[in-house]
Amino acid sequence: MKAGFRYVAIAPNRIEDRKAVGPAWSLHEFLVNHQTDARGNVNYGKPFGYEWILARWPEAPAVRSLKRHMARLKANGNVVVIVLPMGQGMIVRVLKSAKWAPQNPPAKPQLPLFPPAGIVSISCAKAREKAVENGAHHGAKSGPIGGQKWPRKEVKKLREEKTYGEPLAVARSSPVENAVALDERRRVLADQALLVQQKFKSSG
Repeated sequence: MKAGFRYVAIAPNRIEDRKAVGPAWSLHEFLVNHQTDARGNVNYGKPFGYEWILARWPEAPAVRSLKRHMARLKANGNVVVIVLPMGQGMIVRVLKSAKWAPQNPPAKPQLPLFPPAGIVSISCAKAREKAVENGAHHGAKSGPIGGQKWPRKEVKKLREEKTYGEPLAVARSSPVENAVALDERRRVLADQALLVQQKFKSSG
């Protein structure tokens, strides 16, 4: 082995592809050498013809052989060829090339299942014990526990219970119903007063 050249191992799948395409592999190597980006575009994705290949490949076969090799590479899935109309050439993209490694997007960071050891929890045991001692765990609106009774000073009579001789239904009635009952009572009293006046006039 000559000095200045380093040995590069060939992947087995490239050996199989080389056997599959046969003599067309030389054209594949030329296209890989002129590959300009990781997507596999040849000549920066610009269209070119077979004359462009002959100008850059002195040992190239005839144009007829280049066309046959290109068709074999295309059928084997090594290249993608887009032929432009009006003799404008073709756009070639190389597949299965080892010149550039596939560009995979960076992996998203994964959140840890357990928090770091340096993080302290907001709630601690002492705070919970203190809340139990103060009775804060019962809540502000909870009832007595264990059959206890409310203190007498907290027991207040409701206003609707103080009826003072009136029926409970009247005390709980609405203001509209009270006004109607009062008008009916006044009408009855006025009729009674009118009957009394007529009785006194007839007797006199």
